[in-house]
Amino acid sequence: MTERPSVARIRDVAERAGVSVSTVSLVLNGRGKISPATIARVRAAVTELNYQPHHAARNLASRQANTIGLLLPSATPVSDEFFSLFLAGVVEALRRDGFLLVLLPASADARESALSLAQAAAAKRVDGVILLEVAPKDPRLQLLYERGVATALFGQTDLPMPWVDVDNFLGGKLAADHLLDLGHSRVVQLAAPHQFWYATERRRGFVNAIRQRLGAAAAVTTIEAELTAEAAYRAARSAFAGPVPPTAIFAASDVMARGVVEYAHDHGLHVPRQLSVVGFDDTPLARWGSPALTSISQDPHRVGVKVGQLLLRYLQDGRPGHEHVVPSISVRASTGPPPG
Repeated sequence: MTERPSVARIRDVAERAGVSVSTVSLVLNGRGKISPATIARVRAAVTELNYQPHHAARNLASRQANTIGLLLPSATPVSDEFFSLFLAGVVEALRRDGFLLVLLPASADARESALSLAQAAAAKRVDGVILLEVAPKDPRLQLLYERGVATALFGQTDLPMPWVDVDNFLGGKLAADHLLDLGHSRVVQLAAPHQFWYATERRRGFVNAIRQRLGAAAAVTTIEAELTAEAAYRAARSAFAGPVPPTAIFAASDVMARGVVEYAHDHGLHVPRQLSVVGFDDTPLARWGSPALTSISQDPHRVGVKVGQLLLRYLQDGRPGHEHVVPSISVRASTGPPPG
């Protein structure tokens, strides 16, 4: 990832001028009864530091909505346990500071969605927005940045925006290493849609680990599917339609993994004696279903809390904080050695 340029923060201006962050914001917005001497110190600090005011800093004094908008994901069903836990985490973080969360519908057109978010922020219906399912070169982010919309991501960007991301490359590697350690060599990956950053990274981590262990020429079958149990069921059927059926399947979510288990059950395949299954997210669905799923854990509730906290901090001081979440693997009853 490219190095981000160092930029002055509103907190830096406050320290240079010897005043509070809120005083700097009041001066920048021309509000409040501030003495001429204080105004002069703040303006001098702004000039010395080459501070560029942005929407988030201006909003500190003029914010009216006390509301954050979250753009509904297009690929992840709203009923998905991962999304529900993530959402609960965001709500928990915002509620601590007296903010409400509103869910905003996504448009099929990415630019149209971004424009709608920018309009909502400009009209002060929301103070900031949260996006999931970020693409490697997401056109929405540049537009939101240019419009001065305070934006936090579950994903990554080179733009100065707060974000939280899971090391998805490592997550894919953990799944592959576990299956290889058990002795599997005929493995299939059921991947999320390739346009999303996390999906690309999980694929890379999974394939790279297999080829490191089995050789650069090792064939890795990847089937792309929607993040639903029904889509995973159909993908599993496709995986078993070939001449050499897999002995293990790595699914992009626990919901998908349950779809694979359902397929195995319907076709007389015992999990894990005849087919090992690994999920991703480690939601309650993984822990309490039968069999309990081996799954890559990223703690979606904690991720949601962190995204909410970073956005609120950004609204306070303009600091675009970032956090990497390191996944782990929870080994349960759905994986074992290959048959024979």
